[in-house]
Amino acid sequence: MSGLSVLPDGPRLDASPSCEEDGVTDVEHLGDPPFHTVQYCTEGRIFRLFPTSCRAFGRCVTASSTAHDNRRSGGMMDTRIPLVWGATAEEIKAPYPCDTQLEATSQPLFRAVTVQAEPSVLFRWLCQLRISSYSFAFLFGMRTPTTLTPGTDRLEVGQRFMDLFDLVDYDVNRHLTLAISGSGGKTIYGDLVVSYVVRDIGHGLSRLVVKTIHEPAGGLQKVLKPFLAWGDLFMMRRQLHNLRRFAEREQLSRQGH
Repeated sequence: MSGLSVLPDGPRLDASPSCEEDGVTDVEHLGDPPFHTVQYCTEGRIFRLFPTSCRAFGRCVTASSTAHDNRRSGGMMDTRIPLVWGATAEEIKAPYPCDTQLEATSQPLFRAVTVQAEPSVLFRWLCQLRISSYSFAFLFGMRTPTTLTPGTDRLEVGQRFMDLFDLVDYDVNRHLTLAISGSGGKTIYGDLVVSYVVRDIGHGLSRLVVKTIHEPAGGLQKVLKPFLAWGDLFMMRRQLHNLRRFAEREQLSRQGH
């Protein structure tokens, strides 16, 4: 348990049932360390420890406890990997621009990271998705610029992103919402809309939360559906790590470091 600090009100009691063996029962990483929680059992009860840095963006919870909260409230959201990676309970419950673009019966996917950069810097790097996926781009014949490309931040609805999506909605420094287009993408994924949402959490930090909603349109998508979430996580993790790395570097550069 070394290296963790407890919030001022101390460890919080989990709503989960009683436990039997003392010790750590679960560790959940939210984005990357130090954003994680440790759930542990002592004297027959479950508690959670929160790192100090979680104060920046609110209550952090483990995937298992979030699933328990959903069951208590009557919800059916599955918060396990690969469906959810890095997102907090509040982020999962929040409304997103993509919600108004597509009515889907499939469970949405959530991916999130914390970035040590101002929202405007992070959003500027999101605009780079117009010319690259920043996730194994070489596999698709794309280059991956490591510096900002002039003009990519001049946005208009209908612009092409990552050679697979069209921009359907945006709010500068807040979100980009993209919809898959073209027969090739829809053959594999069906209808799909994704929102990249930037949130200022103070202290020079931002949260980047990505919500994807999709609806299989035919037999092939339904067959591939169990594998798409894992494939999406594999690609999105790489993409978000790259965007974070370049945004943090840009932030340091602007601060004269």
